Amino acid sequence: MHGNILIIDDEESLRKLLVRIISLEGFRVEEAGTIKTAWNVLNHKEQDVVLCDVKLPDGSGVDFVKQAKPRFPLVEIILLTAYGNSGGSVKALTIEVVHDPGPPLPAVIYSQTNFIGHGSAMTISGLDQCGVAPAIGSVYTLAPGTTSLSGSPTLLGNPSTPQSGPMNIDIAGSINRLQAGATVVTTDQNGTNFGSASAYVTVYSNTTNPVNAGGLTMQNGTGYGLLLVQGDLVMGGGFVWNGLILVTGNVTFNGGGGAANIRGAILGGSFESVNGGVDLGYDSCKIRDAFRRMPLRVLSWRELE
Repeated sequence: MHGNILIIDDEESLRKLLVRIISLEGFRVEEAGTIKTAWNVLNHKEQDVVLCDVKLPDGSGVDFVKQAKPRFPLVEIILLTAYGNSGGSVKALTIEVVHDPGPPLPAVIYSQTNFIGHGSAMTISGLDQCGVAPAIGSVYTLAPGTTSLSGSPTLLGNPSTPQSGPMNIDIAGSINRLQAGATVVTTDQNGTNFGSASAYVTVYSNTTNPVNAGGLTMQNGTGYGLLLVQGDLVMGGGFVWNGLILVTGNVTFNGGGGAANIRGAILGGSFESVNGGVDLGYDSCKIRDAFRRMPLRVLSWRELE
């Protein structure tokens, strides 16, 4: 686990101790003895977590948090109330931080309503392309949604047959949580590439603001990371996305002269028209890499007596 942690404490011995302990866990640690120094670090170096003492020489840690949180909404900030000289005692903290795990993935394709697919030039595989995670299903619909297939598509996974069940994934909530800092797209994309194999990104589009009639269309391009769409998405021929796609509205695949490919997984409100060449394969490594660019999130913390 790697991430950036800033420690703000004017007591140098305690600050240095925390730096050593946290560094041994594999984190990159910055330190500051004053609020002024802390602002300088935050303004020049990206941080995931900030540990801040309540009382500092040049101000209040509480006031600092109130000012810092609106400017750095993705940074987790913890006030260290346990530190002080009362009775000569010293308390420490144990902190567990994680990257946002994202929504659960019961299948390569998850639909909140129906999934309708046409033709035999379609492959949907829940077998992990990077070979490190257990297989997932091919298609899962939230009941009473159903899967309707024509032709003889290739379905692989565990299970390979489409499933319908009670798992209600909050796609809109996930998008709201993940969109901060994303590249915003407001028009259809043809021939545009996003990110690279070594630099995953987050792309966000709200097709109602400004209005993009018919939803967002993407074709003849390659992307790496998270693709978040508030509204409808049309994936045309020659489009490849590596990572995770979340769509609140309807998803349409039009393979056309070239396959519409996903290496990862896709969750949508509905899949009402899946046509032409479509090649969708689960890849846990690419989904993992998509979330590694996200800030660390504090999972739990407690004082150690």
